[in-house]
Amino acid sequence: MMRRGCQVVLFNEPQGPLRDNIDEAQQDAIRLKLGRYDEDGCFYLDAGVDLVWNVIQAQAAA
Repeated sequence: MMRRGCQVVLFNEPQGPLRDNIDEAQQDAIRLKLGRYDEDGCFYLDAGVDLVWNVIQAQAAA
């Protein structure tokens, strides 16, 4: 089974760990001061920042 994780990247450079869901990745962006919620509750990322989904490489069972 292939797993995917969401990660904060700044100009294509990873800024945080791969997360299982977008909510955790958004919290990473907020902690890194690269994203925020506005007064209406909409989430925004700073310029040059993206939330990218990547395949999580799992080790094969022995």
